[in-house]
Amino acid sequence: AGRGRAEFTMETVGEPAHASDPSAGINAVHRMAAVIGEMEKIPMPEHRFIGRGTICLTDIISIPYPAHSVVPSGCRTTYERRLLPGEEHDAIKAELVEACARAKAPDTMVELAMTDYRTYTGTHWIEPKWFPSWELDEDHLLVQEGLRGLRSAGLEPGLESYQFCTNGAYSAGTAGVPTIGFGPSTEQHAHVVDEFIEIDQLFGARRGYESIATTLLRDTAS
Repeated sequence: AGRGRAEFTMETVGEPAHASDPSAGINAVHRMAAVIGEMEKIPMPEHRFIGRGTICLTDIISIPYPAHSVVPSGCRTTYERRLLPGEEHDAIKAELVEACARAKAPDTMVELAMTDYRTYTGTHWIEPKWFPSWELDEDHLLVQEGLRGLRSAGLEPGLESYQFCTNGAYSAGTAGVPTIGFGPSTEQHAHVVDEFIEIDQLFGARRGYESIATTLLRDTAS
């Protein structure tokens, strides 16, 4: 099981003016500051196993940037929302729009972010940044066989949920393919200063991957 991930962009609109007379304009960054305050107040849902949804401001930029002696006429932010099973983007967007209204910035533009992909072969497509949450019942054969494989490798596995987003968001959340996850170390070591992985965890994971594959292939053959 794992939380999903979505990105939303938000843009407030102000009125430009010379920075020597800021009262002549409307500072879009100030309007966004009020929006940010309301965003922090949005209650997050909870799931019995996966945990709590979260929302995080990941970037902010004024428009124009850099601004030279100009009151910013725009401000754009990106929010990352960690998803739980069953959540829909329309409902989440509605929550963000309501937060903007409470901040007295009802004209704030709120959109599900998109990624523009172009491969080295020239293939081009646009994808929404929406990666759904997923879960697989503890009694599912894939879960039980995965646990059996890890135990046969001398490991002591437990059942937990990913708090960050994984490729399971597509395989299980979108494509509906039964999915389990296994890997070394802990999530707390990811995306931090001096990120590292323990050597014994690395070698233990190698044994675990091999044993899971061997167990599943043996069961398939029989």
